[in-house]
This record gives sequence, structure tokens and C-alpha cells, in this order.
Amino acid sequence: MNQLLAIRRRLIVVCWMAVAPLSAAADEEYATLATPGRDPCLQVAFSPDGTLLAGAGEYGKSQKGQVTIWNVSTGEIVSRLHDFPIYCGSIGFSPDGGQLAVASGERAIHVFARRLVRRRLVWEHIARLPRERRPGDRMVAPDRLRFSPDGSLLACSAYGDDPKTGQSVSLGVQLWRTDNYTAPERTVLPGGPWVSSLRFLDDGNQLLIARCCGPYQALHCIDVHSGEVREVLPVAELARDGTQPVLDVSPDGERIAFGGGGFLVLADTKSMQILRQFRFPSPSDDCCGVSFSPEGRLLASSGSDHMFRLWDTVTGDILCERQQNMVHQVQFSPDGSLLATLAFGTPEVRLWDVNRLLEE
Repeated sequence: MNQLLAIRRRLIVVCWMAVAPLSAAADEEYATLATPGRDPCLQVAFSPDGTLLAGAGEYGKSQKGQVTIWNVSTGEIVSRLHDFPIYCGSIGFSPDGGQLAVASGERAIHVFARRLVRRRLVWEHIARLPRERRPGDRMVAPDRLRFSPDGSLLACSAYGDDPKTGQSVSLGVQLWRTDNYTAPERTVLPGGPWVSSLRFLDDGNQLLIARCCGPYQALHCIDVHSGEVREVLPVAELARDGTQPVLDVSPDGERIAFGGGGFLVLADTKSMQILRQFRFPSPSDDCCGVSFSPEGRLLASSGSDHMFRLWDTVTGDILCERQQNMVHQVQFSPDGSLLATLAFGTPEVRLWDVNRLLEE
């Protein structure tokens, strides 16, 4: 822990590494980005301008945490942050690309600021946001994080083990002001099923949270200012015990994609009525990840059948599907030309050419 605290005020590793160019598949549908040492990557995020891709994971037999940052156009690793005592999970850029937040398994969110020093890009550690143990907690793990659309807030969820039941429960979602990070402005939704996904809505005035506990999968909406919580999209008649529910909000803020154990639906953000239910090839398939394209016409999903798909959000048709073992995350680039896919705990991120995928 002392080693970690020591990095708070200094510049974190600036690593301009010469690596092989993007490795393209034979059919040129995708290129491959690999982590140093081919260590596991758990989640990725594009920078808002689409020039960088950051991946959070771990390295070595010690399973210490690391963040790898690639140049998207060249495939080169331009930065590597690796002073975390344990794995890194969720990761995200602020809307202006000036900050990078990382959830670490050592009960903290770390925030880095992008600096240009002597014409070199560095990431300076500016804040450590701890999650304290409650009496009786066996573990505490920060999990999901998201910046508000204007960048003024950072929402961070965490879960722990209930000492009585041993089940994972929510420790609440903390809302931090990004101009100082001195203390959380508010903690909402403590207790109950743990948070599996979160997104801001209504210009950052509301927070959508997907929650899961066995067969219970639901979407809640929280007023950021008052803390009022309401369940907005119960899917009991659609969901079954399966994967953690996931969600995304369309770039225009008018639609929500919500998926989980055996279901994937499109809903209106104002009425919270289901507009469309997407049909998987098999009723036993689960939805593991979703992402809207920038113009909102396409929806990417990953599934428990080791497939990812591109859907037409207007017709509900499957436009393309590809196999990738253990694929769990899908993410469109900001300009919509690329789709990043990540198989859980693997060292490779695939960047797919969206136009090539749609040519079939």
C-alpha cells in the first residue's frame, strides 16, 4: 500500500514501446492489439477522440494490476501504468479525454490526468478514491465507473460479501466531483443486489443502474441531485438466471439497450417502454455486453454462445455475427469505423472494420 501511495504525486510510467504493427487477420476484418507479455486484459475503453484505446488488467504471476494504452492507428503501446498492487478492472476516459479512471482490486479508484511534458504524453496520478470496509465485510471491490456527460461527476460502484449470506451485495454508488476529489458528494443505492452496469442519462441529471442477484435483473433510475431511486424497466417476464445485466444509452439519449440472462431489449428513455425485443438464435443465449454505434443505427452485442452480433436497431435484424471464444465486451470507436471486442481475461483486443463486417 505504501508503494501505491507513493505514486500519487509523481508522473506515472511513460512508456513509448516499439512493437509490431497491427496484426491483421487473413480476411482483414480485424487487427489485433496485444498486451505486454501477453497478460490478461479485463476491460477496454476508447478515448473520446478515438486515437487511444486503454485496457485494464493484470500482469505476471503476481497478478499485479496494469493499464495498457495503445495508439489505435498504429497499434503501438504508447503508455503503460503498472504500479497497482492487484488487478485493474473497470476503466474509462472523461468526456474531454483529460482524465482516466481505473478501478483497482485493492479497494480504490485511481484517477490520472493527461499531461504533455516536453512534448511527451504522460499520465499523472491525481487521486485515489478509497472504498472502506464495513464491519463484518470480508471483501470490498470497486467495480463499475462512469464519467457524467459534462465530466463534472465520476460515478463509482462497489460490492462486498454479505457476512451472513456470503452473497455479493452493493455497497452503493459514490458520486465524486472531478474538480477536487476530496470526498464523495453522495452515495446512492447501498445494499441489495450488486451493480453490474451504469450509465448517465438526461445530460447527467439521472443515473441508470443495472442490478443483478440470481434471477433478479432490473434497471433502476437515480436522480443525481435528490438520490431518489425508482425501478424503471423490470424484465422479470423476459429474464432468467444467467449473466450479469448490461446496458448502454444511445448517443442521442433517446434509447436504452438493456440485456442479460436470455434477453436484449431496446427501450425509450422517456416512457421507459420496451420498443423492441431482439431475438437470439437460441433461447438459451445470454447477452454479456452491448454498445450503440455513434449514429445509433447499429447495436453490437456479445453473447454466452461465444458470438458477437451487429443488430439493426430499426428492424431488429441481425446484420452480422462472428465467433470469438469467451467474448464479453464490445465497444464502438467514437467515429463508428471500428468495433473493439475483448474475450474475458485474454491478452488480445480485436479491432474490427465495421464496413467489412457489414459487407456480407
